[in-house]
Amino acid sequence: MWRRAPKFPDPSGNKNGSAQERIDVDSFIQVYRDIDDLFEDEDEDEDIIEAEETKLKASAEAAAPVKEHTSTDADDDDDDPNIAMDEEAMEEKFKELCDASGLLSKDALRKWEEIETLIEEGMLGDDEFKQLWESTNKRPGTNLLDVDGFLSFNVALDDLFVFEEIEAEEVDPKNAKMSTDTDADTRTVLTEYDLPPGVIFAAIANKNLLVGLEDLKYWGEVQEVLGSGDLGEDEVKDMFSKIPKAPGFPDQIDEIGFSLLYDAINDLFEEEEDEDERMNVDIKRKDDLLSMVRKIDEQSEIPCGLDCSEAAQNKVLSLVEEIEKSQSNVVINGNVDNAFLVGVWDLVYTSSGMMRFNQGLTGLGGSVPNGKFAGLKQKLSSTKYMADVEYIESISAVPDTSSFEATVTGDWTLKKSVSLLTGNPSLIMAIEPDLVKYGPTSTRADHWKSVRSMNLLDITYLDDDTRVMRGNTSTDTIFIFRRT
Repeated sequence: MWRRAPKFPDPSGNKNGSAQERIDVDSFIQVYRDIDDLFEDEDEDEDIIEAEETKLKASAEAAAPVKEHTSTDADDDDDDPNIAMDEEAMEEKFKELCDASGLLSKDALRKWEEIETLIEEGMLGDDEFKQLWESTNKRPGTNLLDVDGFLSFNVALDDLFVFEEIEAEEVDPKNAKMSTDTDADTRTVLTEYDLPPGVIFAAIANKNLLVGLEDLKYWGEVQEVLGSGDLGEDEVKDMFSKIPKAPGFPDQIDEIGFSLLYDAINDLFEEEEDEDERMNVDIKRKDDLLSMVRKIDEQSEIPCGLDCSEAAQNKVLSLVEEIEKSQSNVVINGNVDNAFLVGVWDLVYTSSGMMRFNQGLTGLGGSVPNGKFAGLKQKLSSTKYMADVEYIESISAVPDTSSFEATVTGDWTLKKSVSLLTGNPSLIMAIEPDLVKYGPTSTRADHWKSVRSMNLLDITYLDDDTRVMRGNTSTDTIFIFRRT
């Protein structure tokens, strides 16, 4: 029994100078149990043995030097049942690792599966393990750990990782970066429309309760217009760069800043909506005017409104006044040149008193037996050195084989001026007729008074396919041309 009990050499030795073997309290209890087992029946109440063990430990503690007691966390741990359970588990693990004498060597501890796993995964270095081993108290007179030393070693090991976790949680706000990976696990794309900015901000804000450019990917409405091309990424970046950033976060904005961004994006689309609305109004004005002109033609025997009623003339005049206000009117921009007007244009309406009286430009329609004005084309051409105009007037007659065309040629030019009636800037088309030809006949145009009706007209509306002109001195005189 003495040989089986763990012993410790007495450093002081005996009189002969040889080391004398000694046992501690735990070893003595083991010897005591072995002796007691020789004399006690197997079913004897073990309470007596436990009582004796308690007395022996109490005697040993009484004989130990008294230390000043200070309340520590360790004292609190003694009352914690979870910690007590952990210690019991560690004591069981120590029994598996220790040798027959109840002690644990450095090599045996190093081979413990827990330590090997930590080292293999890089969570514990060999130098850290060595430092923990050297700083742990050993059994007196040995370089081995007893159960108390093993528990101390594990407490130090746990403290090492607690410290690392605390370090990982300490973040400097000045250098904080938005973690979209973490946010992506909890946030989803906001698909509702027309939400107030505060609601959108709350839904897409990151863990810093701020919004960066990357967080805008959770704003579904913006992502949709980006995908459609109605809004460019550069536009968003430019607007975002102009928003004041949150203190300590140079690339993120708070809720106030997000409201400013929201308004900037909204204003952009409101401007586009206003532009679309204006375009729709312009289109309606033009459609209304051309529909009225077609209606007059359908109800008249002579084209271009030469025999329409005064009421119809007044209606056309009011519609012309509306279309002249349109944003599509290139005359308003003042950037009209000869090249814009080059081409063939059909006269679709006029309220000219001279043309109504002469039943056309040349008057031939009313002077030829069974003849009638059937339409007028204006052909404009322009080069670097000259600008030519040619009117082609169609005269229908009975029989149809008697129908013919009369042409008026001359020069044209554009002049910027000021209206004598309104005082506003105006664009004048000035035409100088040269010759009038029909059949084999050719005569000078300056002797043909009727062709003077379009010699000097203000261009008041112009787009790609429609031109409206007014008399320079009689603004109620209207000419409407359509490009063929």
